Amino acid sequence: MHLGTPDKRKGVSFVFLFLSILIPRAKSFILAPHPFATSPRSLELESTASNYESLEHVERVFCISDLHTDNAENMEFLEKKCLHNNDDDGPRWNDLLVVAGDISHDMSTFQRTLRVLLELKCEILFVVGNHEAWLAPKSYKEHRNSLDKLALVESACRRMGVHTETTLIGAKSSHPLWVVPLQSWYDGSLAIEKLEKYCRDFAKWPWTDFLRCRWPEDRFPRIAKSDPNARIPLGLNEFFLECNERTLEPVLEDAATSVLTVSHFLPNCQSLPDWKDLNSPVFLDDEWLDHGAAPTSAKFAKVAGSSSLDSQIRSLLNPSRQRLIHKFGHSHRPKDFVYDSVRYIHNPLGKPREREMRLISPNVDFQLVWDTRTGEVEGEEIVRYWEQYGGGADALKKRLVEHRKKRKKWARKQLSR
Repeated sequence: MHLGTPDKRKGVSFVFLFLSILIPRAKSFILAPHPFATSPRSLELESTASNYESLEHVERVFCISDLHTDNAENMEFLEKKCLHNNDDDGPRWNDLLVVAGDISHDMSTFQRTLRVLLELKCEILFVVGNHEAWLAPKSYKEHRNSLDKLALVESACRRMGVHTETTLIGAKSSHPLWVVPLQSWYDGSLAIEKLEKYCRDFAKWPWTDFLRCRWPEDRFPRIAKSDPNARIPLGLNEFFLECNERTLEPVLEDAATSVLTVSHFLPNCQSLPDWKDLNSPVFLDDEWLDHGAAPTSAKFAKVAGSSSLDSQIRSLLNPSRQRLIHKFGHSHRPKDFVYDSVRYIHNPLGKPREREMRLISPNVDFQLVWDTRTGEVEGEEIVRYWEQYGGGADALKKRLVEHRKKRKKWARKQLSR
């Protein structure tokens, strides 16, 4: 929250709560008698502390994810949107912008990006992604592990007035909304069994998380290389989900108000990039893997998210609620669909190459999803963006050939200098 806004921060961020369990340096930020407790439920707050914030002045909620501002083009995009904001319909002082993870692994770039976002003068809520957990070899002395790194990310958010906790917006309006950040990781539960033939080399797959994330192995040992889900940290996702229980408490007690839950990782198979028919109970690989990248799709499903996350989201379903919406990130493939009474949204900025290839809209923008005066803001259904709006597999392959030609031309030009 920024100086000059009418509300004051009420809560103690739950992200910092669970990080403090394993990170000694976090204990100065919370009121907990047992900072090295083995369960997040054993941490106690002062009786005056609340486990949520209230922003009565907020009217609208926008969302985006996967800003990846390590890329210069993405930073330029964001600066143009925020520093030279002439969009009357975009976020302003009485709005909330939700960012669902993956700003940057670099702390200086991460904080620079937050400063740019804050130029919108709106409230910002951030949920960490896997890139925020990355460590560089030179930073091993500074960050003992990825939980230590996430603690610094959380600290930066708190210091800069960026929200990371459950927030009730527009409490006195006709359509209030709970915004609930949910931490998670991946556990292999979204893997497609019939695609295991493409994953025989999964243990050797150079997924960057396996190289740049370090978790306390006494708590989260890596699954053995002989296992189909080799190298995924065992128990890490369950740990994060347990920590979410506290942030869900005020929402579970309020059965009527609509909810927007937010995670970085995917909650179900239907949100996978290549799931095409929401009514199909199985993945139709012969029909849906028509883009030539089946091995990558199969491996990504293992590190996409967790079905347990979806169970936690759906614990908030109630006949009295007007709406339950879930915003996620991570896959860089836009989604907006309703499945089994829940609306799922993914609105990524992604990488410049993905926008060039029309895997993501080249005109991506902050997506308006809620207005406390009128309620949910509906969007066009998106299941496979590149097929619905990008021309399909043939157009994708043609753009790929053109992209490779451009890269070769650029490489030759660099060598001639």
